[in-house]
Amino acid sequence: MVPSPFVLEEFFTTALYGSITEVRVRTPEVFAERAASRRRPTNWVQSTGNVVILAGHPARYVTKSAHNDLAMGNRYSYLGRLIRVLSSPWCDGILGYSLSWRTS
Repeated sequence: MVPSPFVLEEFFTTALYGSITEVRVRTPEVFAERAASRRRPTNWVQSTGNVVILAGHPARYVTKSAHNDLAMGNRYSYLGRLIRVLSSPWCDGILGYSLSWRTS
């Protein structure tokens, strides 16, 4: 059996994306507060290894994938794919950053 392809709109609706964007624009501190209140695992090392998603590419202006120069440039698609992977039981975490420290 061939697995079904990922259909972004079925997994991550544009309405949900709009809501997240609204919170990000109007009350950006919510994300930092939620991140700070997360319960951290006591032991990151597992006998089967760890799966950590690297998600800093667009923040470093790296958007190309394969032959598509802007494959990771669509924030809606990029966030939807990250959420899909992070919600799976085999993903242990995410490594990402922003350029919010920049002054210019």
